[in-house]
Amino acid sequence: GTVVTNDLERQITALLSSVPGSYSGKFGEALEAMKTKAQELLDKIANGDKPTPDDYKSYNNICKAVDKGIDIFKNDVNQKVTDPSLKNEVTSVLNELDEAKTALLTQIDCEGVGYNFWRKQHSAFDTPQYASTNNKLIPVQPGLYPLLSPCKLNDASSNASKIKESIDKILAINNPKSLWPIIPSDDYYLQRLADFKRRYPNVTPPKYYLCYGDKYLHRFKDGLRSNLSPQGKNWLDGALKNLQDAIELKIVGRKPYRDTKKDPIVVSDLETRNGSDDLFQKYVFKSHVDAYVDAGLLKLSVMEKVKIALTPDCKDLFSVLGLEQAKDVGLKQAQYYLSNPGFAVDQVKEAYDHWDEITQMASDYCVKQQNAPQPSGCEPQTNCIPCDAAEVLSKIITVTLNIFK
Repeated sequence: GTVVTNDLERQITALLSSVPGSYSGKFGEALEAMKTKAQELLDKIANGDKPTPDDYKSYNNICKAVDKGIDIFKNDVNQKVTDPSLKNEVTSVLNELDEAKTALLTQIDCEGVGYNFWRKQHSAFDTPQYASTNNKLIPVQPGLYPLLSPCKLNDASSNASKIKESIDKILAINNPKSLWPIIPSDDYYLQRLADFKRRYPNVTPPKYYLCYGDKYLHRFKDGLRSNLSPQGKNWLDGALKNLQDAIELKIVGRKPYRDTKKDPIVVSDLETRNGSDDLFQKYVFKSHVDAYVDAGLLKLSVMEKVKIALTPDCKDLFSVLGLEQAKDVGLKQAQYYLSNPGFAVDQVKEAYDHWDEITQMASDYCVKQQNAPQPSGCEPQTNCIPCDAAEVLSKIITVTLNIFK
């Protein structure tokens, strides 16, 4: 179901290779060359010079390259677009491409035989001061020049633009849909999931959208948020937006585009690159750190940090990516403490004053984790943490110490 992604870069080689002045290059280059060569001929005519047969031959070779490129592109699209839901949209655009191709084919007969200086002097005639012999219409006889089918070089630029626009429409069908207008949204991850299925109907979607992003958006927003202070709520709202921004920046890019050095390089196929979502999973987990920190996590109270830390399932919290994420956040917190020693002292005192409460929270967390429900299609929960409060704290302390090793 994947639509072709790089056909503008398809090589159109060995076209008329035995003919002097033949064109060989990339399809996108051929479109630009067609416009450029047509303008050269127009400039020549405007100066009162008659284009030579070789001039027209060079232009015709470029037109033939574009014609061949369109056929190759259409063939690839028809073979690779198998999703019925996309067929109507694709067919409509291919019809537009056919119309542009038909207009293009009227250019290929140009060789200058029908050039008529008299037309050039009379604006009453519909511009073109040059023509095609178009042997199918009439024989080549000087007295019939005014009847020759016009070779509309001045249409070359608009034809090339129409072809490019049609091809861009096809390519865009398989691009990730921009969700910038809805961010932040409670439905963001489900819409990302639906858009992936639209583009890749036969490919397993990234598990992150349903089994992590959507799951924790609702767990944090619908469950935890009411138990946070105003500062904690501001952090949560900011973090949820930052998380969605990070995905959108990576697979869609900033809309409208701004040349921002902080923005990641757009990789529209990151969700499926290398045949799996491993790279996507690594990217989004890595993006969590800045999303949390930029929203103000480091400045929250100890108790709110504990509540936040004990909200994810242990299978995610203690996974390889989860531990790497915790390490990165922990290092940033340590640096913040070093820069703000007074705040660090206050946090130690707060932890000491609430130690019994923290211990109970850890124990309760463990009990809930034994049967933590998971969204349909996601991996089940496992007994990844001991239930004795002392063991829970021991494991948390061990993980914390490992972070600073």
